[in-house]
Amino acid sequence: MKKILSRLLVLSLLSVASLPAWADESAEFNLDQVVVTATKTEKSIKEVSSSVSVITEEMMKNSNAKNVADLLTMLPGVKIQSTGNLGGDRGISMRGINGGPGSQKVLLLLDGRPANSAYESGINWNTVPLENIERIEVIRGPVSALYGANAITGVVNIITKKSR
Repeated sequence: MKKILSRLLVLSLLSVASLPAWADESAEFNLDQVVVTATKTEKSIKEVSSSVSVITEEMMKNSNAKNVADLLTMLPGVKIQSTGNLGGDRGISMRGINGGPGSQKVLLLLDGRPANSAYESGINWNTVPLENIERIEVIRGPVSALYGANAITGVVNIITKKSR
């Protein structure tokens, strides 16, 4: 009986030692998305206390959006409001707080720099074509402490592709 148990022990040790040799080499690892907009430092989405959404390049390709405003309507708590005629101003509302046509309560950042209109704090959603956007980070909720008065209801940070 001792011989059988010792052989079983040796066989089990050999089989465990060979596990890495036949492990699936095509396994994918899903790393957490890193955002900068929420804290002005690189953080994993899991580490951020704000409500943050990231629209990736792949999501943009799979959508039928024509501009950033169309993409933002896919996110929870974000509503785009058109005023006037076709092609008129489009304001953004986050978490039920109306930004109005000027969108004075939402800050638009382009690569981390403010891009709201200086005249009425409005947002031109056609500023950057979708083909030039790497990702869009959206923070819903007040972040005025980090970004100033225009960030009462949130921030939309459009991160463009880097030229190579």
